[in-house]
Amino acid sequence: MRSNDAVGVLNDAVPTGEQPVELAIELDARAPRLARGLVMRALDGVPSAIVERAELIVSELVTNSLRHSDAAPGAQVTVRLSTQRDRCWIEVEDPGGGGVITLRAPDLLNGGGMGLNLVEALSERWGVARGAHGRSCVWAELAYAGLTRPATQQGREVP
Repeated sequence: MRSNDAVGVLNDAVPTGEQPVELAIELDARAPRLARGLVMRALDGVPSAIVERAELIVSELVTNSLRHSDAAPGAQVTVRLSTQRDRCWIEVEDPGGGGVITLRAPDLLNGGGMGLNLVEALSERWGVARGAHGRSCVWAELAYAGLTRPATQQGREVP
């Protein structure tokens, strides 16, 4: 699927109840934006603070896939979202590059090193799973505890 094809799929990729949503996106410069669009649509009705965190987390994880997975041209990243009554689960899976996926000190002079630190700060917990053929899956869990205002596709309420 080409990235621009994913836009049409986004409209169909909205969970009903607690069903997970999955979208494969071509791993190119548009992938983080498309992944954020999926989050906005899939988490409609979820507390706005969670939606905002989820958008930032998915954007960082997809950007990390783009920058560090050594994916071949045309490779895809898969974004998965699922919700339960009190939490949201995010997964970003890519072809993998065999490198170590871990927190590192931010490089304030040259940039970089911020992505997983943001994921760490914004999520309840997160981790890495290695799959078949070297695939990498980074996941994050967000709890709704103490958050009550829902987000809507038309606009977000301020917490």
